Amino acid sequence: MGTPRWQAYVVLGIGVSAVSWAAILVREAHAPALVIAAYRLVLAALPMGALAIYQQRRRPEPVSRASIGPLVLSGALLAAHFGFWIAALQRTSVVTAVVLMATQPLIVGIASPLLLREPVARRVWFALAVALAGTATMTVAHVEKGLGTVTGDLLAAIYRARLV
Repeated sequence: MGTPRWQAYVVLGIGVSAVSWAAILVREAHAPALVIAAYRLVLAALPMGALAIYQQRRRPEPVSRASIGPLVLSGALLAAHFGFWIAALQRTSVVTAVVLMATQPLIVGIASPLLLREPVARRVWFALAVALAGTATMTVAHVEKGLGTVTGDLLAAIYRARLV
């Protein structure tokens, strides 16, 4: 017997609510970006650690020495990812940070013909141009507000591009 359908919707609703409020709550926190990122990761690690321990008891899978390096590297990159995101939120508007964070389809659309040799339809190029123009308009508007805001925009773009 599977999980009742309503439970999946409750979990989905909690997840969407948490993600929706995350940027606003981070913006209102008055602490250094890396401290906020550390708290966020520790709070996420508690339920995930409990789930991992439960899963380990059900189906033990040994951790090899070869997997330790990639695990540590992925943890460091995740910490940098949150550090850039939170630093971006502290330096620019929540709206701009979220818009720049959501430009992953733009990056994939531009990079896929170059890196994967996949053709992109003309209507997709048009949509990418519109998205790029809107993103550029938001970012250029921040130039008047000072270097700190532009730095926040840059941090949000680095966050999304996964350059860390």
